[in-house]
Amino acid sequence: ERNFAYACKMMLNSNRQRCNVKRINGNFLDDLVWEQIKVLTSDKSELAKQLKEVQGNFESDEQPVLKELEQMKKRLSDNKQKQKNLINFIANNGSKMSDHANEQYRKLENSNKEISSKIIKLEEVVAQSEQAFANFKDLATRLSEFSAALDTQTTFEDKRYAVRQVIEYAEWDGK
Repeated sequence: ERNFAYACKMMLNSNRQRCNVKRINGNFLDDLVWEQIKVLTSDKSELAKQLKEVQGNFESDEQPVLKELEQMKKRLSDNKQKQKNLINFIANNGSKMSDHANEQYRKLENSNKEISSKIIKLEEVVAQSEQAFANFKDLATRLSEFSAALDTQTTFEDKRYAVRQVIEYAEWDGK
């Protein structure tokens, strides 16, 4: 394993004129970051626990919406059946009470439009919730896979590459 150091870009670009912070041992910093990444990505980490908790919250939060969606679909189905019954009533009874039946039919039709609109909105909420749940599940899976992959990274270059995939920027106070 070769030795290297991380240095401030400002120091490098100005030949220590604009910054004189000491360089930090790269092997030390990479090992430190490596160990922290392993802790963060382990199944026992706080992050993994929080992801599992959020997944459970998604499932429980979605239940009332699904129940309401089911109820709206049932109401729509019931209304449509009532409309069919009214059509049959009008067909069988001729013009007797047709004004009343037509008024009932229009009320059901208006109700169906409102219910259909609510169903569309609820289905959008469910779809968004399911997508968010899938994203959290995917993140938890990737976290677990990343943790397992960390244990197989043995060469210096492999470790350094893995660290750079996670850490874009680091600050050091020079002490």
